[in-house]
Amino acid sequence: MGISEEAGKAAGDIISSLKSYPLILSLVLMNLGLLGLMYVIAGKSSETRQREFTMIFDNQKEMMELIAKCSPRP
Repeated sequence: MGISEEAGKAAGDIISSLKSYPLILSLVLMNLGLLGLMYVIAGKSSETRQREFTMIFDNQKEMMELIAKCSPRP
């Protein structure tokens, strides 16, 4: 038997043993769902933060160019 077959068998055994305790099974499934949701939220937050930093740095670069054009040269 391969590792994937063993993991599938173990997961099946765990779920079949939890069928007699539906509350625990639902809590486990809910926790897994929440972990997935947190992963998605963290990914979107990271993308947004990266985009905001890029916008800030671009804005600072434009401001420095404007200031360089307006200030008198020594």
